[in-house]
Amino acid sequence: MSRPLVETKLLALVGLILTLFVVLIAAVVPPANGYEASIYEVYPWYFWVSVVGVFLAGQLAILRSAHGDLEGDRTWLFGLAAMFLVSAILLLMPYIRGYPVYGRADVLTHIGFIKNISKQGFVEPSNIYPSTHLLVRILAFATESEPMQVINIIPAVVSVTYFGSMVLLLSQMFDRRRMFLFGLVFVSVPSLGTPHLLAVPFTHSMLLVPFVLYLFIREQRTNTLPVRIALVTAVISLVIYHPLTTLFLIAALAIYWVFKRTSRFADEYVGPTSSLSLLVAVFAAWYFTFPGIIFRIESILNAFLGEEESTSTLENYSSTISQTQPDLADILTLAVYKYGVEALTVALGVGFVLVAFLLWQRGRFSPNIYMLTFSAVVLTFTVGSVLFFTMDLIVGFGRPLLMAQILALPLAGAFWYLIWRFSRGVSDIGSTAFTGLLVILLVLFVSLSTFTVYYSPNTSQMNHQVTEMEVSGTEWLFENRNETIAIDEFGISQDRFYDLHYGTEGERPSIRDEETGPPEHFNYTVNRYAGESYASDSYLMLTKYGRITYQEKFPDYEEYWAYKPKDYERLEYDPTVSRTYDNGEFNSYLINGTKA
Repeated sequence: MSRPLVETKLLALVGLILTLFVVLIAAVVPPANGYEASIYEVYPWYFWVSVVGVFLAGQLAILRSAHGDLEGDRTWLFGLAAMFLVSAILLLMPYIRGYPVYGRADVLTHIGFIKNISKQGFVEPSNIYPSTHLLVRILAFATESEPMQVINIIPAVVSVTYFGSMVLLLSQMFDRRRMFLFGLVFVSVPSLGTPHLLAVPFTHSMLLVPFVLYLFIREQRTNTLPVRIALVTAVISLVIYHPLTTLFLIAALAIYWVFKRTSRFADEYVGPTSSLSLLVAVFAAWYFTFPGIIFRIESILNAFLGEEESTSTLENYSSTISQTQPDLADILTLAVYKYGVEALTVALGVGFVLVAFLLWQRGRFSPNIYMLTFSAVVLTFTVGSVLFFTMDLIVGFGRPLLMAQILALPLAGAFWYLIWRFSRGVSDIGSTAFTGLLVILLVLFVSLSTFTVYYSPNTSQMNHQVTEMEVSGTEWLFENRNETIAIDEFGISQDRFYDLHYGTEGERPSIRDEETGPPEHFNYTVNRYAGESYASDSYLMLTKYGRITYQEKFPDYEEYWAYKPKDYERLEYDPTVSRTYDNGEFNSYLINGTKA
């Protein structure tokens, strides 16, 4: 038995052993009994080391098989299986932890849309995202469960489709076995972060993009009717999922169309590009019937023309930094946690573009049309994300960046394949240096991917867990409140939870549709009592999430906390404040407004 094969089997075995260890710990640790600021603090450090170890062992098994040119070897599949199993555990963590729902914003509203379908028996014409809602409703009906109990599993199922589609996409893009295996190393890790977890239409649709691209490339290469039918079905389904994803895909196929018209590919057989025309036609037929789309297009045009005052992400960050003057180390740490994976992935994709161009000039590499298309899309959407970062264009810059990241992942493997092939021809030292650099890169890539899947204080955000106490507490308040009295909130969104309980349609007395928090420190820095800041009575919803958010997210910047523990203590003894409900983590207060 050859040495490369022995090493491949050993690495795969290590990955499987660590996987069993991860499964055992996940099964032993009891479910959540309250709000958890960070899921990374729930499990012991050796659990997370084992998770990272599984990914690294699987990746190295795949790479060793590629380096050893083990043409008939399939041992690396065991390493890949271990990676996928641990990915499933990570993505099903909200279900494993027993969270009623994961996602404190859009997910709750989407459950409200599902409740509308249950009450009305049909999808209302104003519902612009029916696919996710119908999917969850059908599964809930089939399993005799509540939509809230089903929705946590949907993102994991969609992620399974994503991982499988990425493998198929690589098989169509790369004819070389080694290039395929190098690409497999990067696409087999849940590096997209929260899109793997949130049951919202945009993330679902983006995770389906690799499947559509796989069918597109296969149809172009085979020109067979069954593949074409599957492609048409997938294209129409994607259009109905989300308009922005459709526009992203239209841009990608338009870039492909341009490359196809160049002289280099004039003699290369590729099938028709009718998918682009189909996308445009279905998009126009479906979305231009919704007035909301027209209004959003108008807002984007006004932002471009400077006719609307708005604040970009860059301006928000600059304002926060200028006001708080954080340490440079804190800024860099936050930047690495929030955008490290995206930056690393896109950088590898851009690296492929540069190396492939240099090797092409020297006649040592000839990329196919799909590599060129992916390269151009990555560059285009990276530049586009910069535009979204510096301008307020309704959606955040992370959305075009996600498109660049998804298409950069296959190119990341191709980039390292080209570097590996070049290093072999230089010297043994060059080959050793390449191996060491690649291992360091993989450790960084896997670690960042693992520790940014979930929101946590490391990214200046809190875990998006919804607790049973929040669900029962908001239901009690909505059922027993005086509907003429408005509600203030901190650590919870009243309109989202109202959607969760009652759907999105109908009258919403006293429920505010925008975030409305009490004055900072409840104005105890100015007044003796909280009620002196209110001209009329008001409810106050306060949760554990709110009570600990500043301590968890900004422990070193207490002078900037809007609410401190002593402020919450004063509420309990304030004669203008009455506690109306308390279940341990959700508190409802009635503030007697005494402001003249």
